[in-house]
Amino acid sequence: MKYVLIVEDDSIIAEYIKMVLEDDGFRVCGISSSGEDSIKKTIESKPDIILMDVILDGEIDGIDAAKIILDRYYIPLIFCSASFDEYSLRRIQTLPHTGLINKPFEDDELISTLRNSYSNYYN
Repeated sequence: MKYVLIVEDDSIIAEYIKMVLEDDGFRVCGISSSGEDSIKKTIESKPDIILMDVILDGEIDGIDAAKIILDRYYIPLIFCSASFDEYSLRRIQTLPHTGLINKPFEDDELISTLRNSYSNYYN
């Protein structure tokens, strides 16, 4: 079973992603809407993979939260956002992320990106 932490500030999108992932056999171990909470939930739930939005509630964005998480844990992380401007992409390129998904996305794209990232890290 693959445990996923969803980091998304829009609760409707987060619940939709959860439904899509669970329908495909993933298990959602948490949903977080802020960078700070995503760090806390990573420590508590130890996900196998993280799906991270860039713009989040709270003081730190998804890129800064990802940097903190990836400095401590070897966890595949996929950025899923509608906010891939040039500045964000340059910041993301400094991190060992495993993928980018643009919103809006197709369900198949979400699932295949998560599966591929998971396989690349754990197989």
